[in-house]
Amino acid sequence: MGLINFWNIVSMTSIIWLAHFVLYWLCSGIYALFDYFLSYDQLLKYKTQHQTNIIKKRKTLQWSIVPGAIVRVIRNQLLAIPFVGFLIYIHTKLEMSFYFKLEWFMFAEAVLYLTILDLIFYCVHRMCHYNKWLYKNVHLQHHEWVISMGLGAFDMSAIDFMLTGILPMSASLLANTEIVSLLIGTIFATFVLTASHSGYYIHTMNTNVHDIHHIYCRYNYSSIWDRVFGTYRSS
Repeated sequence: MGLINFWNIVSMTSIIWLAHFVLYWLCSGIYALFDYFLSYDQLLKYKTQHQTNIIKKRKTLQWSIVPGAIVRVIRNQLLAIPFVGFLIYIHTKLEMSFYFKLEWFMFAEAVLYLTILDLIFYCVHRMCHYNKWLYKNVHLQHHEWVISMGLGAFDMSAIDFMLTGILPMSASLLANTEIVSLLIGTIFATFVLTASHSGYYIHTMNTNVHDIHHIYCRYNYSSIWDRVFGTYRSS
């Protein structure tokens, strides 16, 4: 591997990782401030979550698990760095472009990438629920958030993060995406993940769907594929 190619990999890995890191903490931080400072009546107005859940949340605020959650999320995000770097390395072997020249087809590639990513995520996520050992030993940490918050999107065990957070990114290879398409997809996926866990009304998004997943644990495993496989529940 040439020196220029090495620094291309390092720079692209850094850009994609930082885009995710900054957006994740910006969005989840804003949602956390809303959770803390909004009045009960305001929460009823802007939250999709059930009234009794909001009461419970306002009483406990789940702040007892927040410090540990912050540590786990940062740990998982740091664990992602070598895996993202390896993914970028594979992209170089496939001679995919490093240049930040935005073309219309890159948005189409990003959509294809996210569709395949969501399918992989659906399969792995559902497996983590239906296999009792995986749920108890790998995925249960994430469901400590019965009432979800934006911060909890990546609060999970390290193995769970590898399965549901890192493995689906291999969709970029299946979709044969350019690096810029991967960046676009990463930004969009990060926003959707934090928003879907926030419990707030988001225009064009039904965030209540993921609340239902955290309450019942048998529905709404992904964004798209639940409707295809019959695991979608709206209320």
